[in-house]
Amino acid sequence: MNAYAVFLCSVERHQRSVAEFRRVRDSHEALHTLLSELAANRESAAAGRLEIRIAVRAYVHRLRDEEHSPEVAVRMAKRTCHAIVLEMPAAQALRNADALLEDTVRWAIEAYYDAA
Repeated sequence: MNAYAVFLCSVERHQRSVAEFRRVRDSHEALHTLLSELAANRESAAAGRLEIRIAVRAYVHRLRDEEHSPEVAVRMAKRTCHAIVLEMPAAQALRNADALLEDTVRWAIEAYYDAA
């Protein structure tokens, strides 16, 4: 009878181990899916950011070509970007719009002083 009790204990431990393994595996798969989604979002955000930078630079180059002063060009770029950010639908709203606006100012200054 003792051997049978040991056997039952081993079966129970095995079943707990299998259940724990499945729980950890499912948790790992969920984390992997989340990380994949985050990576895709990050790539999309980086592409969008590059598009914004290109647009800001083109806008400031046009303002410079129209002989606006650096201060006016930067102020207009910042005002335009700020208006666009404020009018974004809630679903597309930025979590950190201030960082984008700061970058817009930096990009505008760099663009204004690019070699013409």
